[in-house]
Parts: sequence; structure tokens; C-alpha cells
Amino acid sequence: MLIVAGCKMSETGHNHIAGEWACKKPGTVVSSGQGISLADITQSLNISSSSALSNSCFINKITEDSREVTSGSLFIALSGSRQDGHDFIEQAIESGCAVLLVEKDRPLAEIVSDSPVCILQVTDTRKALGILAEMIFQFPAKNMTMVAVTGTNGKTTVTYLFESVLRHAGRNPGVLGTVNYRYQLPTGKMRKIPSPFTTPEPFLLQKILREMADSGVETVIMEVSSHGLEQNRIGNLLFDLAAFTNLSRDHLDYHSDMEDYYSAKALLFSAHLKDTGKAVVTYGDDDSSIWSERLHDICTDNGYPVLSCGRRKNCDVSAVNVSGTLRQTEITFQTPEGSCPVCSTLVGDFNVENLQTTFAIALASGVSSSTICKALSQAGGAPGRMQRIRICSSEHHFRPTVFVDFAHTPDALEQVLKTIKMLPHRNLFCVFGCGGDRDVGKRPLMGEIAGRYADVAILTDDNPRSEDSQAILSSVAEGIKKSGQIQQNNDWLQSRKSGNSGYLLIADRHRAIHTGIAAAGCDDIVLIAGKGHENYQISNSGRKFFDDSLEAAEALSNWTLESLTLATGGQLINNSAYNELSGSINTDSRTIQPNDIFLALKGEIFDAHDYVKQVIGAGAGCLILEREPEFPPSIPVILVKNTEQALGDLASYRRSCMKIFTTPVVAAITGSSGKTTVKEMCASIFSEQWPEVSDAAPERVLKTEGNFNNLIGLPLSLLPISPKHQAVILEMGMNRPGEIA
Repeated sequence: MLIVAGCKMSETGHNHIAGEWACKKPGTVVSSGQGISLADITQSLNISSSSALSNSCFINKITEDSREVTSGSLFIALSGSRQDGHDFIEQAIESGCAVLLVEKDRPLAEIVSDSPVCILQVTDTRKALGILAEMIFQFPAKNMTMVAVTGTNGKTTVTYLFESVLRHAGRNPGVLGTVNYRYQLPTGKMRKIPSPFTTPEPFLLQKILREMADSGVETVIMEVSSHGLEQNRIGNLLFDLAAFTNLSRDHLDYHSDMEDYYSAKALLFSAHLKDTGKAVVTYGDDDSSIWSERLHDICTDNGYPVLSCGRRKNCDVSAVNVSGTLRQTEITFQTPEGSCPVCSTLVGDFNVENLQTTFAIALASGVSSSTICKALSQAGGAPGRMQRIRICSSEHHFRPTVFVDFAHTPDALEQVLKTIKMLPHRNLFCVFGCGGDRDVGKRPLMGEIAGRYADVAILTDDNPRSEDSQAILSSVAEGIKKSGQIQQNNDWLQSRKSGNSGYLLIADRHRAIHTGIAAAGCDDIVLIAGKGHENYQISNSGRKFFDDSLEAAEALSNWTLESLTLATGGQLINNSAYNELSGSINTDSRTIQPNDIFLALKGEIFDAHDYVKQVIGAGAGCLILEREPEFPPSIPVILVKNTEQALGDLASYRRSCMKIFTTPVVAAITGSSGKTTVKEMCASIFSEQWPEVSDAAPERVLKTEGNFNNLIGLPLSLLPISPKHQAVILEMGMNRPGEIA
């Protein structure tokens, strides 16, 4: 074995090609070419040269995962909070590791005594990993403007807003954040990469920065998490500007206390600003302003100019004359360049803070106030951040307003609920839960907060992970009981009067969301909190696709008595026994499911009105008929002049309303022969574009089934269209001229 030691970064003498390296798995890079010489590695880490280390020795795989080690690899032993890579050195050697990068003063003699492996010793392998990542991808950040945003809440929204401002100003930004990593390719197409972490691990971070630099990105906007800072994921990156949003309780399963959490955030300002760097510090309420003040002092002590914004008196950027509705917020910003009006589609007090922070970042980046105001007036927010789910304009008078938000901490949940409480509304519903294997102390706190602000709280699963779902819900319920709320059942939701309060436990998040939205009405607000942009749910059964926004859209597009009446132009009678409808319209009395909507067709030799008793007995939720039943019905009835016409009207209305949620590819196929074959071939092609995969909604391609292609079959084929569909393939037959037209 050969042991050499040291660690200091050098940027010279690297002859490898950055583009040949790929991040196959987290913490691992593989070269498709010659790789990197061991001499370059030791030079980068400032390890003393040795005759045994020559340019003829090349490494083409570097990994921090001993399971990924193959012959000739370099294995980096990282010390973590749960595992220590030094415990897996023997496994790495057995797998053919050529070089070990370890921390000094580790007892390795017995493990490596008979091995030819080369050992590189450094003080901190995490720091060395960052240096190697930058060196492999040839220091991509050095020719781009680097902007970092940190804080507990607001990072994602601020980065989305600032991205919009830069694009409006004619600049080319790239973003690395919680939702995804994205930048514009030279072709003009946006490249979006799913983000496993808010702040990516060093190899992936530098790989993406290299791609951004090569694509002409001018400014990189990064969300920088406390984990990313403490684990040194950003390596030696230095930023031109760093911004702080706020600090409140979060990640205390990882950080020992709030002081430890703050110290991790503060590293961005004390260790990762360029000598010419600037800082933006946001001042929120009195409690969080303590942390803002301390960061402000760190910056001024180190000679960094600070642009302040927020609620504190004499801030450089402040919001005055704020007024808002459910759909927009009007603000006048007071800035060093004068006053500036903004009318934003974002709503809520905390979004005023996000807009202020963005304004300050943009000013510090040299964008004019007038450009910022125009950009912010046009900018949308981030997915899953106080995201209002749009509904068909004709249904505003009977649907609730639904927001999806990522609020998963006590402070974030209180901020969003407090904001919504101030908006005009009748009842406030809150559907939320807490994640498993995370800070257990915040669960009763979030329960108590929901109980104080919401009229109806529905406790449900978030990401239970390895924990028992019911145990998590019970912990949250302990907090909600302290607010005075009483547990209720589903029947209470149907019979409650406006203003009556209580909470329910519905572990199934799908059912919880649909139940909450079905129970809410016009002028009510439903907040779905905790998961925001996430499109998955993790439990002890594994990971599955789940999207709060899609679930909300599906629930808001379910049929109601109001939408059925509006679509058919019919007359509603017997509304006294209204139950939640399933959303399925059925013309076959033999296949009625509970809460189905039965539409009674008439033909030359049959009349489905004769089977009304049968469908009521089967649990139908509503009837669409041409004549009143001969007996008093126990469920709602909608009377129309012609049920066949009503069926077509329902399908037309359905497709019209879906345009607010989705714009699928629609293929209509007709002809004398070959329709079915062509339809099936098209469906197969579209299914390749939108396949059945674990990270997307199932059955995204809708097609005509069987021979449902006539005046009855076509509407029945189209009626199942929903917000999840990306393609619709319809087969159309014709019995007489004019039917298709």
C-alpha cells in the first residue's frame, strides 16, 4: 500500500474531458473515456507528489458507495450521521478498489496491510469530495453568476419568481431546487431533471452546473438547504449573492436544536460568499427577526453589503398598501429607487414576503425596479406553493376554492392558514398530515394549529414511511384536541351547518381529499397541506404515485347535482337526500355501482325508466329521467326532455370543463372500415408516449372500448375523460347523414 496525505484545492493541471463523466447513481461518477489521472487527483487535493503516482495511472470511476465499487475504482469513505464509509473499506477492497480516499487518523492497518490499494488521506473526505467534483467537471460555476436562497419556508417560490424576473429582463437563468433542476437548452427547449434533494450531492451538482454553463446559462439560482450546507454538498462553491427568507422549526430530527439549525444556514453567509458578494436578508415577525438580525451582523462584520426587506422598520424594500382577494394581491413596494406597484396572482401574507425577497434579490442583481414590477405582475408561483386549483368558469358559483401547499412545518402551516383565514370565505377545510421518520415533536403542534384556524380539519396520511400511520395520526390528534375540536364522523360532514367545527381521521389521502372537497361548497376554502409539488407517497408498502394537485382536480371535476343540471338544462327535483356522487354516468341498470348517476334511455323496444326501482336498490346516487317515477324516489332526480340528447350534452359539457385541467391529444377516427384497427394502433402508439409507469398517473390514454362508436357509444366513451388524460382516441361510426356533424 501507498499512503499520501494533505488537502487543499488546486485548479491547474487537469487534462481530462468533463463531458465524458456521467452520474449513473447518487454519489457515483463513471467516465466513458480515459478517465482522470491519479496525479491530477493528488494535485487537486494538494497531496505531496510521489514517484509511484504517475500520469499512466487513470481512474474512470469514483464512488462513495462501496456497493458500486468495481475494479480500478476510487472509493471515498464519508462519515455520515447514520453510517460511516470507513466501515465499508474492506468491502470496497474486495470489489477491486484501486484507491481509497479516507480521513486521517483512522485505524486501517489491519484492513489494508496485504492490499496493493493506494490510500489518500485528508482531514475531511466530504470537503475532498466537493473538490474532486468541481475538478472533474472543470469548475463550471466560475463563469456564471451564482445566487443562493436559503431559509425554512419560501425558497422555492422565491427561486421561481426570480427566474421569471431574469427571463423578463432578457437573461438566461438556470435553477436548482426542490421541485426540479431546470435550464434552457440552446435549442430553446427547457430541460427539467427530477430533484432527489433540494441541494444535489456534489457530483450531480457539478455535472448539472457544467451542462448549464455549456448551454449558455448566465445566472444560476440555487435553493441551498441546511443539510446541503452541513454535509458540504456545495463543496467550495462561492456565491455572488445569498438570500435568507426565514427560520422556523424544521428538520429537528437531523439538527439537535434551533441553534444548530441556524448555524447550518449561517454557513452560506460566513463561508460561501465571494469577496465581492452581497446579501439579502428578510425580516418577518418578531420571532424570526432574531435570526435575521444575527445573519445581518455576520454579513456586515465580514464587509458584505446587505439589502434588507420585510416588516422591520427602515427596511430597504418594504410592502405598503397591500390588499388582496382569493385570486390576486395588489402591493406597492417602497424601494431605494422609489415606489413601485405590483398586481400578483399570488395570494396571502407570506407571499407578500416572498415577493419582497424576490424584489430585493433582483435589485441586488442589477435589475431595474420597473422591470421587476412588470415581471412580478406576470409571474406565477411555484407548483404546490399556495397553488389554487383552477375550475371551470361556469362552476364558480357552487364549487369551493381549493389550494395545495407544501406547508409541512408548524410555522408554514400556521402562516398559510392565517393567510387563508383573512381571505373572504364561509368555512375553512384543512386536509393535512405529518411525515413518518421525521421530527415527532412537530405533530401535536401542527394539530393544534389546524384546530385553531380550520372549521373542519381532516387528518390523513402524508408520507408515513416506515412508521405506523395510525400512530402518526393519533399524535397529530392529541394536538388538535387541545384546540377544543371534537372528533366527528363522515355523516357529520353531510349534516353539519356552516360554522360547526370538528375534525375527522381519514388515513387514505385520496379519500380524505375527495371527502373534504365534496363536503365544501361555494365560498368555502379547502387547503390541502403537506406534500405540495410531490408526486409520490411513501409508506411501509413502498413508494407509489400520488399528486395532491391532480387529486384535487379530479375531485373538483366530479359530477354534482349542480353540474348535472347545468350540463343538461334539466330540472332538479327531490334534493332532500343528497349524497356524494361517484362521478360515473351509467346507462346500464345491470351494472350500477353505489352513488352512480343513472341516465334512463328509451329505445324502440326498451325503456330504461322501467328499471328505476332496481337502480335505486343497487345504490344509485341520482337519476336523469324524461318523466317522474310513479313512486316517490328516495334519491335526487333530474328531469330532461330527451335523455339521449342529455347524454350528448353531458359529454360535451365534460370535455369543455376539462380544458381548464388538461389539453390532451384528441384523435377522432371514422370511415366505412378499419376504424377499430386504426384506433387500437393509435392507442398503442400513444401508450408508448404515456406508458404505465410507477411515477405517473395510471391509464393516461383514453380510448373507445368495444363498439361504442354511435350516438350513444361516443358520449359514453368521452364521459370518463379526466384531468389525468394525455390522449383520447375516439372511434366514430355513422348510421345516417349528419350524425357526426
